[in-house]
Amino acid sequence: MLTSDFVNPTLSTTWVGHDWHYFAEIDSTNSWMVAKQEQLAHGAVATADCQTQGKGRQGRVWVTPRGQALAVSILFKPQPAWPANRAAWLTMIAGLAAVGGIRQHTSVAVGLKWPNDVVVQEAASWRKVGGILVEGTLAGEHLTTAVVGLGLNVNLAAADLPQTALPATSLLVEGGAEVARWPLLHTILLMLEQLYEAAVAGQSPHPAWAAELLTTGQQVVVRTAAGELVAEGVATGVDDIGQLLVRGDNGQLQVIPAGDVSLRIKRDQ
Repeated sequence: MLTSDFVNPTLSTTWVGHDWHYFAEIDSTNSWMVAKQEQLAHGAVATADCQTQGKGRQGRVWVTPRGQALAVSILFKPQPAWPANRAAWLTMIAGLAAVGGIRQHTSVAVGLKWPNDVVVQEAASWRKVGGILVEGTLAGEHLTTAVVGLGLNVNLAAADLPQTALPATSLLVEGGAEVARWPLLHTILLMLEQLYEAAVAGQSPHPAWAAELLTTGQQVVVRTAAGELVAEGVATGVDDIGQLLVRGDNGQLQVIPAGDVSLRIKRDQ
């Protein structure tokens, strides 16, 4: 159990996680943190051993089986407030920290799928290990607070994986061995803190994040949550605020905000 009594003796971050909140079971760490953000410190962490109504993009639910996954939310209160379009930096930072931590503690070949998935790629398919959700509060054109939610399937057996549109997997399934959750989470939090401090100093996470996107160079199909076609073509890259660039067969370049869309590798290659 990732209680404060267990975590605090080995926590070596400077400020992330020093306001620690553990739940044996909760509906959503993100929902809890959004509701409590005014009373919580910058860098506060909420984590749960079991999450029943975790939030994903497009209203999806991310269920965290007891003791087999990581469900964690981190609170950021930028001072001074960031321009609103820098909210995408937090998704980038979280993605980089997740893949960095996984690589340090496992042999699983992970990468990022635009805009917010941690995945393993094989041929023309992705398998989802985890996901990121950022919920921000704006004052005018500035981001004043943001809750970054990260869910990772760590030690789920194949039979326990959820049935999802993007096939799910876990670090156990991919790597063939169980992974200790606290060392993995500790590394992720350390990397998250370092990347955030670099961003505050003006260093964009975009180049490193763009380099991790398995999406780039793929023939892709982009659809709305309702199934309507948005774009189809080659994902050529991402712009500096994280929007996907897709060049269609007609040569036209489309710019796709993360928003309410889903991305699939084109199957008829």
